Amino acid sequence: MDHTPVKSSHVKSVAHDPENDVLEVAFHDGSIYRYHGVPKEKHEALMRASSVGKHLKAHIIGVHRHTRH
Repeated sequence: MDHTPVKSSHVKSVAHDPENDVLEVAFHDGSIYRYHGVPKEKHEALMRASSVGKHLKAHIIGVHRHTRH
Protein backbone atom coordinates (compact mmCIF):
# COMPACT_ATOMS: atom_id res chain seq x y z
CA MET A 1 0.00 0.00 0.00
CA ASP A 2 1.19 3.50 -0.77
CA HIS A 3 1.23 5.70 2.30
CA THR A 4 0.26 9.36 2.32
CA PRO A 5 2.03 11.49 4.92
CA VAL A 6 -0.27 13.41 7.28
CA LYS A 7 0.22 16.32 9.66
CA SER A 8 -0.24 14.82 13.10
CA SER A 9 1.73 14.62 16.31
CA HIS A 10 1.15 10.84 16.54
CA VAL A 11 0.29 9.62 13.03
CA LYS A 12 3.04 9.63 10.40
CA SER A 13 1.15 8.32 7.36
CA VAL A 14 -1.98 6.52 6.22
CA ALA A 15 -2.73 4.02 3.44
CA HIS A 16 -5.92 2.28 2.36
CA ASP A 17 -6.57 -0.90 0.39
CA PRO A 18 -10.10 -0.45 -1.01
CA GLU A 19 -10.30 -4.02 -2.36
CA ASN A 20 -9.87 -5.49 1.13
CA ASP A 21 -11.14 -2.52 3.20
CA VAL A 22 -7.87 -2.33 5.14
CA LEU A 23 -6.62 0.94 6.60
CA GLU A 24 -2.93 0.97 7.46
CA VAL A 25 -1.65 3.62 9.86
CA ALA A 26 2.03 4.29 10.55
CA PHE A 27 2.80 6.12 13.77
CA HIS A 28 5.79 8.32 14.56
CA ASP A 29 6.97 5.76 17.16
CA GLY A 30 7.55 3.27 14.32
CA SER A 31 4.50 1.08 14.94
CA ILE A 32 2.16 0.16 12.09
CA TYR A 33 -1.43 -0.92 12.61
CA ARG A 34 -3.88 -2.36 10.11
CA TYR A 35 -7.56 -1.77 10.76
CA HIS A 36 -9.88 -4.23 9.04
CA GLY A 37 -13.31 -3.57 7.57
CA VAL A 38 -12.68 0.13 6.96
CA PRO A 39 -14.55 1.27 3.83
CA LYS A 40 -13.24 3.85 1.39
CA GLU A 41 -15.61 6.49 2.78
CA LYS A 42 -14.12 6.22 6.28
CA HIS A 43 -10.61 6.53 4.86
CA GLU A 44 -11.63 9.63 2.91
CA ALA A 45 -13.22 11.17 6.01
CA LEU A 46 -10.03 10.49 7.99
CA MET A 47 -7.91 12.20 5.36
CA ARG A 48 -10.22 15.27 5.38
CA ALA A 49 -10.30 15.54 9.17
CA SER A 50 -8.83 18.64 10.80
CA SER A 51 -7.24 16.33 13.41
CA VAL A 52 -6.21 12.93 12.06
CA GLY A 53 -5.42 11.58 15.54
CA LYS A 54 -8.74 12.63 17.08
CA HIS A 55 -10.68 11.30 14.09
CA LEU A 56 -8.79 8.01 14.24
CA LYS A 57 -9.60 7.61 17.95
CA ALA A 58 -13.26 8.53 17.48
CA HIS A 59 -14.08 6.50 14.36
CA ILE A 60 -11.50 3.75 13.82
CA ILE A 61 -9.73 2.67 17.03
CA GLY A 62 -12.02 0.48 19.12
CA VAL A 63 -14.50 0.24 16.24
CA HIS A 64 -12.54 -1.89 13.77
CA ARG A 65 -10.49 -5.01 14.47
CA HIS A 66 -6.77 -4.33 14.16
CA THR A 67 -3.47 -6.13 13.80
CA ARG A 68 -0.04 -4.69 14.59
CA HIS A 69 2.76 -5.04 12.04
